[in-house]
Formats: sequence, C-alpha cells, structure tokens
Amino acid sequence: FQQFLGQLLFDCDQVDEAIRCFQRALTLCPGYIDELNNLGIALARRGKFDEAIACYRQALQRQPNQSEVHNNLGKVLLDQGWLTQAIASCTQAFELNPALVEAYNNAGMAYMAQGHLDKAINCFQQAIAVRPQYAEAHSNLGMAWQAQGQLDKAIACFRRALELEPEFVHAHSNLVYALQ
Repeated sequence: FQQFLGQLLFDCDQVDEAIRCFQRALTLCPGYIDELNNLGIALARRGKFDEAIACYRQALQRQPNQSEVHNNLGKVLLDQGWLTQAIASCTQAFELNPALVEAYNNAGMAYMAQGHLDKAINCFQQAIAVRPQYAEAHSNLGMAWQAQGQLDKAIACFRRALELEPEFVHAHSNLVYALQ
C-alpha cells in the first residue's frame, strides 16, 4: 500500500510525502528494488543526490541487471558532473535494455559535456533509431551538430523536435540561437 500511495503522491508533486511513504515501504520490505528506485527518483527531485545515488547502488547490489536503475543512477551522476561514471552507468542500462532510449540520451549528454561530439551524436542517433518520435534526442542531436559547426543539420534537428513537440522550450531556444 505504501508503494502505491508514494507513487500517487509523487505524481501529484507531493515529493516529501512520497519520500516518507517509500521509506515506510522499505521498512516493511527492506531491499525492495522498485521502492529503492522510486525513493532514489524522489530524493533526486529534492536535490538529495548522495542519498539518491545510495538508493540506486543498493538496488543494483541486490539486482545488478535493472536497466532503469542503471539509467536513473547515470542521470544523477550526469547532473552531478561525474561524466565518466554517468557514461558507464547509462551504457550498462542500454546494453541491458536496447529499447531504453533515455539511457542513450543521457550517455550522449555526458559525452557532449566531455567534448566527445562524435560519440554524443552516435548516442542521440541510436535513441532516435529506437524511438523516432523522441523529441529530446532530436534537440540534443541538434546541439551536438551545432557544436560541430554543422548548422544546417542542427536546424533540421531542432525543427524536427518542434514538429514532434511544438511546446518544447529548449528546442525553440536552440533553434532561435542556431538561426542567428
């Protein structure tokens, strides 16, 4: 019950209450992978990154083949600037689940932050190959093309992202910047 209540509260943006529910659920069922993952997501939303990382790592110690948990860990590591670790975690995620496009996207963002634009482009293209309607990957691919000075390709990517998601603010700002 605590798991479902926690998820409902999280979905209603009552993150602190959700965290308490996930923690209660873990008290009742220690080591429950879904609860560790959900608690990690909620803690990350609250900026408690070290605690989120600890939840993800605990979940992966119990079940190392959880692609979603690897990706969530990779995202937090990326957000914290631990790029090499983020790439390793996201790579593990998409090797376990090649359909997990968010893992390709997160790895691409980490590669781009490292200046490895060819690797970033490859990751974004893989995400798009799996899910052609993934607007964020189109926009991120555009940013990588733009960083390489290939403005025509970048503009095409930003426009494609906006075709898919007309209200996508980042794609709008990226397109405006590329057209200047």
